Amino acid sequence: MLEAKGHDDTPDPDLYFTKADLVGVVLHDNDSIVISVVMVERKVHQALIDQGSSTDVLFWSTFVNLRLSPDQLRSHDKCLVDFAGDQVEVRGYIDLRTTFSDEEAARTIIIRYVVVNIPSSYNLLLGRPSLNRLGAVASTKHMKVKLPSLEGKVITIRSNQKDARKCYERILKNKRSYNIVTISHKGKLAEVLEAELSHRPRPGPDSDIREREIEGKLFKLGTSLGQELQDQIVGVIARHLDVFAWTSTNMPGIDPNFLCHRVTMDNRARPVVQRRRNLIRKGYSQIWMHPNDESKTAFMTELTSYCYKVMPFGLKNVGATYQRLMDMILAPMLGRNVQAYVDDMVVTSQKKRQHVTDLEDLFETKGKYNLKLNPEKCVFRVEGGKFLGFMLIETGIEANPNKCVALIEMRSPATIKEVQQLTGRITTLSCFLSANRDKGYPYFQCLKKNNRFVWTSECEEVFVNLKEYLASPPMLGKPVEGIPLHQYSITDRAISSVIVQDQDQVQKPIYFFRKVLQGPEECYQAIEKTALAVFTARRLRHYFHSFTVIMMTDLPIRKVLHKPNIAGRMVRLSVELSEFDIHYEPRGSINGQVYADFVVELASGDPHPDLRGFRWILSVDASNNQTEYKALIAGMLLSQELGAYNLLVKSDSLLVTEQVMGRYQAKDLQ
Repeated sequence: MLEAKGHDDTPDPDLYFTKADLVGVVLHDNDSIVISVVMVERKVHQALIDQGSSTDVLFWSTFVNLRLSPDQLRSHDKCLVDFAGDQVEVRGYIDLRTTFSDEEAARTIIIRYVVVNIPSSYNLLLGRPSLNRLGAVASTKHMKVKLPSLEGKVITIRSNQKDARKCYERILKNKRSYNIVTISHKGKLAEVLEAELSHRPRPGPDSDIREREIEGKLFKLGTSLGQELQDQIVGVIARHLDVFAWTSTNMPGIDPNFLCHRVTMDNRARPVVQRRRNLIRKGYSQIWMHPNDESKTAFMTELTSYCYKVMPFGLKNVGATYQRLMDMILAPMLGRNVQAYVDDMVVTSQKKRQHVTDLEDLFETKGKYNLKLNPEKCVFRVEGGKFLGFMLIETGIEANPNKCVALIEMRSPATIKEVQQLTGRITTLSCFLSANRDKGYPYFQCLKKNNRFVWTSECEEVFVNLKEYLASPPMLGKPVEGIPLHQYSITDRAISSVIVQDQDQVQKPIYFFRKVLQGPEECYQAIEKTALAVFTARRLRHYFHSFTVIMMTDLPIRKVLHKPNIAGRMVRLSVELSEFDIHYEPRGSINGQVYADFVVELASGDPHPDLRGFRWILSVDASNNQTEYKALIAGMLLSQELGAYNLLVKSDSLLVTEQVMGRYQAKDLQ
């Protein structure tokens, strides 16, 4: 029998559970206690009783559904982490009257909830603070919570086992835990990262930005540049205020004769009845739909039917249409002083005095086509900032510090879901990760289908090394036109390559990329893996089409790919790579410690091995003797080029083998 006493400030009934409390309880092994409470004059279901939590938590989705105002939130100076060790986004805290009741009695107290913004299967979480104030006792066996009322009665609240199991099933899908503890310190590795980055000069996207009023409107301007340049930029903005739009009425849209969105559909397609939707006032408001295609965007609401007159979100090709608009309007400036991806734009000027002229050109171009800018998302007069998830600064491109911190603060994965989360974060930083210690390969082994998840010591070692590496990731440079690019690759268990360029007598990295070898690719010969490394780099077509690429390798890959009698997959690789200007040169010295991992071709580390002590095996098979002769000769010539000294040839043709051995005499020259 489980028994407890109430607090001194309430009547003192005995709280206990008996066999009678098991009536109506469905037998279970791990059901949690989920109850309903009353908050803000509304009944809130799926409230989890968690005696392991040191905080009462209200999830942001519940906060919104209760129609509470964010102005009611007070700042919360401590940070929260979940049971997995991940930091949780805290919006603040709020005090709410919460009522606990059964059919006979009720009790109301004020609970201080910490509002967190994380996905959850529950609406709120009642931890030790509220349970201790209530003097409540919970029993997972009896699926009940008992607490004393102010009148001395015992309030018995039943757990909703149906809701508990639904919530638990959703948790299993996400592999998340919502037991929360309070901490007030940062991780050690995060401190190392901050210390490493603190001494590196890097202007941030939000550092030293001030709002300034121009003609009655507020704009964001950086303060790192001189006052003279600031006044010039303010003058440019003041002359082109018509380029900005503060409301939808300020956006007349692009001239439909210049560009409008078309929806390509099969005329034989039959209309499908769609569910009712809420009216969504979102879309690319500056691009009009073609009049003939407006009806194709129709949807129903509870009141009537609507269709979009401007290009809405959700259509598959709207992003391509907007990018095509940007390419058409900014064609004279793209790549020269403006970089644009959909609705993100950066004006890049090599000199400060040129920046004013570049801004003037951009505003005049946009004003010509009625393309408006959102002033709330514009920042002027800064030396660096964030663009497409990367940090752009004067000296190059850096990894996003927030993404590095997120990976550094991760704990060692305990499930396949957490390994997938880790590999996803590694992928976002892949262009900054070299092949040092073969990062990433052990993680992929954990994702293979097996009956048991195993996080090995090798995985842990690579995981720790990766965190240390991300404390000071390399900086990528911008390629300079007219200077060829060099590619270095290693091809062991994975293809890891780096694209570099000689700038100021130093080889600066332009891009890192890798490809994990899977299945038959792991059995490729060294020369095939090297050819595959070049072939994998074709995804960087914008580099390969704009620059001459020199593949640094000591293997005779050029001779193999240019031979007229190659066959199999090497033919495909040769054809695919023929569109690029690729040259092959033997390796020389590499300037910089960052590229020490790319000095050798294979893990053995000897680019010029002595092949005299090895026996090479050549297997020949063909449909007829004449073809088999040709294959044998081609294989022997290739083996000679590769430096084979001892060659064993295997063939299923008795005629070929006996003639090569000198036992048969050929009567026909063919």
